Amino acid sequence: MQYYAVIDTNVLVSAMLRVQSVPGQLVNVALLNPMLLPLKKYLILCIKNEQNVNMRRKQV
Repeated sequence: MQYYAVIDTNVLVSAMLRVQSVPGQLVNVALLNPMLLPLKKYLILCIKNEQNVNMRRKQV
């Protein structure tokens, strides 16, 4: 199973400033874990669109 993660810019900046902080640990896990896929804006939009299509199909 693959998991998706959206990491906010503020979390990335905080992670770079303090690697041992919670945001730093989160980014470290996200980058090193092959089961966790950080999403880019395009992928987020594609997944959201797919979810909307699936929701519409269930309503019909």
